[in-house]
Amino acid sequence: MTYKCFNDKPVIQVVNPTRNYNIFFAIDENVVKPLSVSIASILINAHPDDTFNFYILCKQATKEMLDSLEYLQKIKTFSYKFEEIDINRFNDIKAEDAVNNSQAALYRFIIPELYIDIDKALYLDCDIVVTKSLYELYNIDLGTNYIGGVEDVHNGISFKSLKPLMYGGQYDPYFNTGVLLLNCKNLRDEHIPERFFALSQELNYKVYTQTDQDIINIICRGKKLILPLKFNLITAAYDNHNSSTYSRQEQQEAMDNPVILHYTFIFKPWKIENFPILHSHYQYWKYLKHTIYKDDYYKFRKALKHENKDISELKRNIEQNSVVVLIKDFSRLFKDIIRYFKLIRKRRIQKDFDHWTK
Repeated sequence: MTYKCFNDKPVIQVVNPTRNYNIFFAIDENVVKPLSVSIASILINAHPDDTFNFYILCKQATKEMLDSLEYLQKIKTFSYKFEEIDINRFNDIKAEDAVNNSQAALYRFIIPELYIDIDKALYLDCDIVVTKSLYELYNIDLGTNYIGGVEDVHNGISFKSLKPLMYGGQYDPYFNTGVLLLNCKNLRDEHIPERFFALSQELNYKVYTQTDQDIINIICRGKKLILPLKFNLITAAYDNHNSSTYSRQEQQEAMDNPVILHYTFIFKPWKIENFPILHSHYQYWKYLKHTIYKDDYYKFRKALKHENKDISELKRNIEQNSVVVLIKDFSRLFKDIIRYFKLIRKRRIQKDFDHWTK
């Protein structure tokens, strides 16, 4: 099995593969629910021999965080540790893009320093779901590269034209850093975390708005192994008008057979509860029902069914309107028609929801 990388060298599997995974998340109190979904998806799709060590980087561990992880032990036993971060170290780092960046995202800078006995780890954003065992991804040989990841897929062409100027050349991939395979030993030995912090004081944040992602891409330039899109299928990949070096065939293969789905679009599944935006959003609800937040799944499902009951009544109202009634009550009829078609759409969503969350 070979994967492409920026210098066209083949990617090989580790000679002595492992099924023991060190996985890091960086969170704040606002994303405990999606974190639970992410971990649930990992556990449900794990191989029976897979074992997991989860490290949760946070400002302060809360009871909700603890309860949510303990509940997941019902799926598969795992170990976990909350690492409470000294946030003062990050206070001088600016984060201009408040939508896409939080201070918690910066915690990944220090992962190599936290546990000097860990030479390899996987970092995951919590707005992901895993649909298969992580064996294939985790056992990719990084060689001398600092990180392995998936090229960011952006809408439009403006980013593609800026990338060579901003990030060091057209042959160096710009990674989405929501899924990173980390060569912790090399990052530690070459003092890369220190360089992350040093660069954070120099960037022009009116140009480099992705903060942590920009810093990681610049410092790791020339030491990044680009992996197949299926290991971090981001929302923008569903757009036919996007910018990346992945071919349409590669993108289609990733959409047909993803390993990790990454909800990078502003409409997160847990924020938009009126209806799923993409079929991939059903995956979030599928795994939500295995978490401590399972009641949200059943409430959402019940709401869909309740609203669809109105379809028959609205259809009958429309059919019984005569020409005279139509003239007298056009406004009401018009509203009924609009609502009828909206509910038809919701009925389709309900069917998809039931299908994709089985």
